[in-house]
Amino acid sequence: MRRRDAATAVLALALAPAAFAGDAESEVRELVLGFNAAYERNDLEAYFGAYAEDATVQWWPEGRRPVADYRGSWERLIGSGAKVVRNRVHDLEVRLAPGGEAAFASYRVELVTQAADGKRSEEQALETDVVHRIDGRWRVVHVHYQTRGS
Repeated sequence: MRRRDAATAVLALALAPAAFAGDAESEVRELVLGFNAAYERNDLEAYFGAYAEDATVQWWPEGRRPVADYRGSWERLIGSGAKVVRNRVHDLEVRLAPGGEAAFASYRVELVTQAADGKRSEEQALETDVVHRIDGRWRVVHVHYQTRGS
């Protein structure tokens, strides 16, 4: 192998993890933005499809809940005629864990909901999502959501 070819091969191997990390970060961003958009559309199948089956959701003040309980409460809420009107993500930051199989995404949320009686509520919140690559697909395994001021 010529010296130039060897240098090119070494450079390609050195850059491969960085390229993978860039792809993983983009994939995590896509997951987070996609499942937040599904939440805004009240598309429960798409929204809950982003979660791992054994995921936990940390909601104040109730504490940690399995995603199945959370899903049941949202199905009942949406079934009652309530809905999410707006769910906007701001300042999204993604950090990958070494090895690229886990990450966390933190961001601010601007949320507007409407109760079945038509009354609207607005809140600003901070959210952190922990995601793992499971069977080749990024899944949300834990969410921590805190309204600002709480």
